[in-house]
Amino acid sequence: MAVDGTYNVTVEGLGKRASGRLTLKESGTSLTGSVEIAGQTVAIQNGKVKGNQVTGTVAASTPVGKLKGNVTATVNGNEIEGKIKALMASATFHGTKA
Repeated sequence: MAVDGTYNVTVEGLGKRASGRLTLKESGTSLTGSVEIAGQTVAIQNGKVKGNQVTGTVAASTPVGKLKGNVTATVNGNEIEGKIKALMASATFHGTKA
């Protein structure tokens, strides 16, 4: 269970930076979890694990409506680094296990 855990993360995109928590739970090649950021908790959907690579989707409520993003990340030891790519925007994130 190399990716399991709770990570303190910083997300940067659209000229903004936000801190939050990312929780991941691996079960074979499936991944579940959630992101707590900016007062919201968002579930990770369609999560997959392949080695130390994780993918999934998130959907968050924003002032302009629901925003869906594709998440890709790499876990190396106690660190995680990745990208969130939405239709017209993207963000990067990095963090360490709590």
